[in-house]
Amino acid sequence: MDDLNTDVVIYTDYVGPTGAWKAIENRGVEDLEPEEALTYNLGVIIENDTGFEVTVDYWNFDFNNPIGVIPHSALAAAYVDQSTRAAVQDRIYCPGNRNDGSCAPGDMERIRINHINWPGLKTSGIDWHIGGRHVVGNGAIDAHLDGSYTLDYTIEPLMHNGVEIVAENEAVGFLNLTNPLAPPLPPLRLNATVAYHWSNYSAIARGHYISSYENGDYWFDTGPSGEDWTQIDPFLTVDMNFQWRIPDTGVVATLSLFNLADAAPPYVNQELAFDALTHDPKGRRIKLGLTYLFR
Repeated sequence: MDDLNTDVVIYTDYVGPTGAWKAIENRGVEDLEPEEALTYNLGVIIENDTGFEVTVDYWNFDFNNPIGVIPHSALAAAYVDQSTRAAVQDRIYCPGNRNDGSCAPGDMERIRINHINWPGLKTSGIDWHIGGRHVVGNGAIDAHLDGSYTLDYTIEPLMHNGVEIVAENEAVGFLNLTNPLAPPLPPLRLNATVAYHWSNYSAIARGHYISSYENGDYWFDTGPSGEDWTQIDPFLTVDMNFQWRIPDTGVVATLSLFNLADAAPPYVNQELAFDALTHDPKGRRIKLGLTYLFR
Protein backbone atom coordinates (compact mmCIF):
# COMPACT_ATOMS: atom_id res chain seq x y z
CA MET A 1 0.00 0.00 0.00
CA ASP A 2 1.55 3.28 -1.21
CA ASP A 3 0.86 6.30 1.01
CA LEU A 4 -0.52 8.28 -1.97
CA ASN A 5 -2.16 5.43 -3.92
CA THR A 6 -5.93 5.82 -3.61
CA ASP A 7 -6.69 2.32 -4.92
CA VAL A 8 -8.66 0.30 -2.37
CA VAL A 9 -7.05 -2.72 -0.69
CA ILE A 10 -9.33 -4.97 1.36
CA TYR A 11 -8.02 -7.68 3.68
CA THR A 12 -9.11 -9.38 6.88
CA ASP A 13 -7.58 -8.99 10.31
CA TYR A 14 -8.42 -9.90 13.89
CA VAL A 15 -10.13 -6.96 15.60
CA GLY A 16 -9.71 -7.39 19.34
CA PRO A 17 -12.57 -5.18 20.57
CA THR A 18 -15.04 -7.28 18.54
CA GLY A 19 -13.45 -10.66 19.25
CA ALA A 20 -13.66 -11.60 15.56
CA TRP A 21 -11.96 -11.26 12.18
CA LYS A 22 -13.28 -8.36 10.12
CA ALA A 23 -12.73 -6.90 6.66
CA ILE A 24 -10.36 -3.90 6.65
CA GLU A 25 -10.54 -1.39 3.78
CA ASN A 26 -7.35 0.61 3.31
CA ARG A 27 -6.21 3.23 0.82
CA GLY A 28 -3.69 6.03 0.43
CA VAL A 29 -4.46 9.76 0.46
CA GLU A 30 -3.14 12.21 -2.14
CA ASP A 31 -3.03 15.33 0.05
CA LEU A 32 -0.75 14.07 2.82
CA GLU A 33 1.72 16.56 4.25
CA PRO A 34 5.43 15.66 4.07
CA GLU A 35 7.04 14.37 7.22
CA GLU A 36 9.40 16.74 9.02
CA ALA A 37 11.92 16.10 11.77
CA LEU A 38 14.24 18.05 14.05
CA THR A 39 17.18 15.84 14.96
CA TYR A 40 20.37 16.25 16.93
CA ASN A 41 22.96 14.14 18.64
CA LEU A 42 25.76 14.68 21.15
CA GLY A 43 28.73 12.39 21.39
CA VAL A 44 31.98 11.79 23.21
CA ILE A 45 35.02 9.90 21.90
CA ILE A 46 37.83 8.79 24.22
CA GLU A 47 40.99 7.15 22.89
CA ASN A 48 44.46 6.41 24.21
CA ASP A 49 47.71 5.34 22.63
CA THR A 50 47.20 1.68 23.63
CA GLY A 51 44.32 1.28 21.18
CA PHE A 52 41.54 1.44 23.78
CA GLU A 53 38.55 3.55 22.74
CA VAL A 54 35.13 4.51 24.06
CA THR A 55 32.39 6.33 22.15
CA VAL A 56 29.04 7.39 23.56
CA ASP A 57 26.37 9.05 21.42
CA TYR A 58 23.02 10.48 22.52
CA TRP A 59 20.49 10.90 19.69
CA ASN A 60 17.11 12.63 19.58
CA PHE A 61 14.43 12.78 16.85
CA ASP A 62 11.31 14.98 16.96
CA PHE A 63 8.95 14.13 14.06
CA ASN A 64 6.05 16.25 12.84
CA ASN A 65 3.34 14.90 10.51
CA PRO A 66 4.57 11.28 10.54
CA ILE A 67 2.59 9.20 8.05
CA GLY A 68 0.71 6.13 9.25
CA VAL A 69 -2.68 4.48 9.01
CA ILE A 70 -5.55 4.95 11.42
CA PRO A 71 -5.48 1.81 13.63
CA HIS A 72 -8.58 -0.26 12.94
CA SER A 73 -8.51 -1.55 16.52
CA ALA A 74 -8.79 2.03 17.83
CA LEU A 75 -11.78 2.72 15.57
CA ALA A 76 -13.45 -0.50 16.71
CA ALA A 77 -12.82 0.30 20.38
CA ALA A 78 -14.32 3.78 19.94
CA TYR A 79 -17.35 2.23 18.22
CA VAL A 80 -17.88 -0.19 21.12
CA ASP A 81 -18.04 2.80 23.51
CA GLN A 82 -21.45 4.45 23.16
CA SER A 83 -20.02 7.85 24.17
CA THR A 84 -17.61 7.89 21.18
CA ARG A 85 -19.52 5.80 18.62
CA ALA A 86 -20.89 8.78 16.70
CA ALA A 87 -17.37 10.11 16.05
CA VAL A 88 -16.22 6.95 14.24
CA GLN A 89 -19.42 5.46 12.81
CA ASP A 90 -18.62 6.92 9.37
CA ARG A 91 -15.76 4.40 9.18
CA ILE A 92 -17.68 1.36 10.45
CA TYR A 93 -19.89 -0.45 7.92
CA CYS A 94 -22.85 -2.47 9.14
CA PRO A 95 -24.86 -5.09 7.18
CA GLY A 96 -26.41 -3.50 4.11
CA ASN A 97 -23.35 -1.25 3.67
CA ARG A 98 -24.72 1.17 6.26
CA ASN A 99 -22.38 3.35 8.32
CA ASP A 100 -24.96 4.99 10.56
CA GLY A 101 -23.95 3.32 13.84
CA SER A 102 -27.06 1.15 13.84
CA CYS A 103 -25.44 -2.28 14.31
CA ALA A 104 -23.92 -3.93 17.35
CA PRO A 105 -20.09 -3.98 17.47
CA GLY A 106 -19.96 -7.71 16.77
CA ASP A 107 -22.07 -7.27 13.64
CA MET A 108 -19.83 -4.72 11.92
CA GLU A 109 -18.71 -6.05 8.54
CA ARG A 110 -15.99 -3.65 7.41
CA ILE A 111 -13.72 -0.96 8.90
CA ARG A 112 -12.46 1.81 6.62
CA ILE A 113 -9.00 3.16 7.36
CA ASN A 114 -6.50 5.24 5.38
CA HIS A 115 -3.13 6.89 5.68
CA ILE A 116 -3.02 10.14 7.66
CA ASN A 117 -0.56 12.58 9.16
CA TRP A 118 -0.30 11.84 12.86
CA PRO A 119 0.38 14.76 15.23
CA GLY A 120 3.95 13.70 15.97
CA LEU A 121 6.36 11.45 17.81
CA LYS A 122 9.58 11.85 19.74
CA THR A 123 12.30 9.29 20.28
CA SER A 124 15.75 9.30 21.84
CA GLY A 125 18.41 6.90 22.93
CA ILE A 126 22.07 6.18 23.59
CA ASP A 127 24.55 4.23 21.44
CA TRP A 128 27.98 3.21 22.64
CA HIS A 129 31.13 1.37 21.63
CA ILE A 130 33.90 0.10 23.90
CA GLY A 131 36.88 -1.67 22.42
CA GLY A 132 40.58 -2.29 22.53
CA ARG A 133 43.48 -4.50 21.52
CA HIS A 134 46.02 -6.13 23.82
CA VAL A 135 49.07 -8.24 23.04
CA VAL A 136 48.94 -11.66 24.67
CA GLY A 137 51.67 -14.23 24.07
CA ASN A 138 52.40 -14.58 20.39
CA GLY A 139 49.19 -12.85 19.35
CA ALA A 140 46.72 -10.15 20.24
CA ILE A 141 43.23 -10.03 21.67
CA ASP A 142 40.59 -7.71 20.23
CA ALA A 143 37.50 -7.09 22.35
CA HIS A 144 34.55 -4.86 21.50
CA LEU A 145 31.15 -4.15 23.01
CA ASP A 146 28.55 -2.24 20.99
CA GLY A 147 25.13 -1.39 22.34
CA SER A 148 22.05 0.71 21.85
CA TYR A 149 19.44 1.67 24.43
CA THR A 150 16.20 3.37 23.40
CA LEU A 151 15.14 5.80 26.12
CA ASP A 152 11.74 6.77 24.78
CA TYR A 153 9.46 6.56 21.74
CA THR A 154 6.48 8.74 22.59
CA ILE A 155 3.57 9.00 20.15
CA GLU A 156 1.25 11.99 20.52
CA PRO A 157 -2.52 11.36 20.90
CA LEU A 158 -4.66 10.95 17.78
CA MET A 159 -7.99 12.76 17.44
CA HIS A 160 -10.81 11.83 15.05
CA ASN A 161 -13.87 14.06 14.65
CA GLY A 162 -13.06 15.75 17.94
CA VAL A 163 -12.65 12.52 19.92
CA GLU A 164 -9.38 11.05 21.12
CA ILE A 165 -9.19 7.53 19.71
CA VAL A 166 -5.53 6.83 20.51
CA ALA A 167 -4.08 8.20 23.73
CA GLU A 168 -0.48 9.34 24.02
CA ASN A 169 1.53 6.16 24.31
CA GLU A 170 5.08 4.99 24.93
CA ALA A 171 6.22 2.33 22.46
CA VAL A 172 9.57 1.35 24.01
CA GLY A 173 9.46 -2.14 25.46
CA PHE A 174 6.52 -3.33 23.35
CA LEU A 175 5.91 -5.46 20.26
CA ASN A 176 3.70 -2.70 18.76
CA LEU A 177 1.88 -5.14 16.49
CA THR A 178 -1.07 -2.79 15.92
CA ASN A 179 0.91 0.45 16.27
CA PRO A 180 1.30 2.00 12.79
CA LEU A 181 4.13 4.32 13.84
CA ALA A 182 6.37 1.99 15.83
CA PRO A 183 8.28 -1.21 15.07
CA PRO A 184 8.97 -3.78 17.79
CA LEU A 185 11.12 -1.93 20.34
CA PRO A 186 13.05 -4.06 22.83
CA PRO A 187 14.91 -1.35 24.75
CA LEU A 188 18.41 -2.89 24.78
CA ARG A 189 20.54 -4.48 22.06
CA LEU A 190 24.13 -5.62 22.58
CA ASN A 191 26.80 -7.06 20.31
CA ALA A 192 30.05 -8.32 21.84
CA THR A 193 33.12 -9.56 19.98
CA VAL A 194 36.25 -11.25 21.33
CA ALA A 195 38.95 -12.29 18.88
CA TYR A 196 42.43 -13.74 19.18
CA HIS A 197 44.83 -13.28 16.26
CA TRP A 198 48.13 -15.10 15.97
CA SER A 199 50.45 -16.00 13.11
CA ASN A 200 48.12 -16.73 10.15
CA TYR A 201 45.09 -17.63 12.27
CA SER A 202 42.17 -15.90 13.97
CA ALA A 203 39.49 -17.20 16.33
CA ILE A 204 36.52 -14.88 16.72
CA ALA A 205 33.50 -15.21 19.03
CA ARG A 206 30.47 -12.95 18.70
CA GLY A 207 27.47 -12.66 20.99
CA HIS A 208 24.18 -10.97 20.10
CA TYR A 209 21.69 -10.02 22.82
CA ILE A 210 18.18 -8.55 22.57
CA SER A 211 16.39 -7.68 25.80
CA SER A 212 12.89 -8.75 26.76
CA TYR A 213 9.80 -6.72 25.87
CA GLU A 214 6.02 -7.06 26.06
CA ASN A 215 3.27 -8.07 23.68
CA GLY A 216 0.97 -5.19 24.53
CA ASP A 217 -1.44 -6.12 21.71
CA TYR A 218 -2.35 -9.57 23.00
CA TRP A 219 -5.95 -10.66 23.24
CA PHE A 220 -5.20 -13.85 25.14
CA ASP A 221 -2.62 -13.29 27.88
CA THR A 222 -2.07 -16.90 28.96
CA GLY A 223 -1.41 -20.09 27.04
CA PRO A 224 -3.24 -23.40 27.43
CA SER A 225 -0.81 -24.51 30.16
CA GLY A 226 -0.87 -21.17 31.98
CA GLU A 227 2.26 -19.75 30.33
CA ASP A 228 2.58 -15.96 30.22
CA TRP A 229 2.00 -14.75 26.67
CA THR A 230 2.39 -11.06 27.55
CA GLN A 231 6.16 -11.30 28.06
CA ILE A 232 8.60 -11.86 25.18
CA ASP A 233 11.81 -13.35 26.56
CA PRO A 234 15.32 -12.03 25.88
CA PHE A 235 17.24 -13.64 23.02
CA LEU A 236 20.95 -14.51 23.04
CA THR A 237 22.91 -16.13 20.22
CA VAL A 238 26.62 -16.87 19.88
CA ASP A 239 28.64 -17.22 16.65
CA MET A 240 32.15 -18.57 16.14
CA ASN A 241 34.55 -17.93 13.27
CA PHE A 242 37.93 -19.51 12.53
CA GLN A 243 40.19 -18.01 9.86
CA TRP A 244 43.31 -19.38 8.21
CA ARG A 245 45.28 -17.04 6.00
CA ILE A 246 47.12 -19.63 3.93
CA PRO A 247 50.70 -18.38 3.48
CA ASP A 248 51.89 -17.26 0.03
CA THR A 249 48.56 -18.07 -1.66
CA GLY A 250 46.34 -15.06 -1.12
CA VAL A 251 43.63 -17.47 0.07
CA VAL A 252 41.71 -16.99 3.33
CA ALA A 253 39.67 -19.95 4.56
CA THR A 254 36.87 -19.17 7.03
CA LEU A 255 34.80 -21.66 9.01
CA SER A 256 31.74 -20.04 10.58
CA LEU A 257 29.33 -21.52 13.10
CA PHE A 258 26.22 -19.41 13.52
CA ASN A 259 23.88 -19.71 16.53
CA LEU A 260 26.24 -22.18 18.16
CA ALA A 261 23.77 -23.19 20.90
CA ASP A 262 20.90 -23.64 18.39
CA ALA A 263 18.80 -21.10 20.33
CA ALA A 264 15.18 -20.79 19.19
CA PRO A 265 13.60 -17.33 19.03
CA PRO A 266 11.32 -16.49 21.96
CA TYR A 267 7.65 -17.33 21.53
CA VAL A 268 5.30 -14.53 20.48
CA ASN A 269 1.52 -15.00 20.44
CA GLN A 270 0.99 -14.17 16.76
CA GLU A 271 0.76 -15.98 13.44
CA LEU A 272 4.45 -16.92 12.98
CA ALA A 273 4.93 -17.62 16.72
CA PHE A 274 7.99 -15.33 16.74
CA ASP A 275 8.82 -11.69 15.98
CA ALA A 276 10.17 -11.76 12.42
CA LEU A 277 11.22 -8.09 12.58
CA THR A 278 13.45 -8.65 15.62
CA HIS A 279 14.59 -12.26 15.96
CA ASP A 280 16.37 -14.60 13.55
CA PRO A 281 14.54 -17.96 13.50
CA LYS A 282 17.40 -19.86 11.86
CA GLY A 283 19.04 -22.44 14.10
CA ARG A 284 22.61 -23.69 14.11
CA ARG A 285 24.37 -23.33 10.74
CA ILE A 286 27.86 -24.10 9.47
CA LYS A 287 29.45 -22.18 6.62
CA LEU A 288 32.81 -22.67 4.92
CA GLY A 289 34.12 -19.81 2.81
CA LEU A 290 37.22 -19.28 0.67
CA THR A 291 38.40 -15.82 -0.32
CA TYR A 292 41.17 -15.10 -2.81
CA LEU A 293 43.01 -11.79 -2.61
CA PHE A 294 44.37 -10.60 -5.97
CA ARG A 295 47.73 -8.95 -5.71
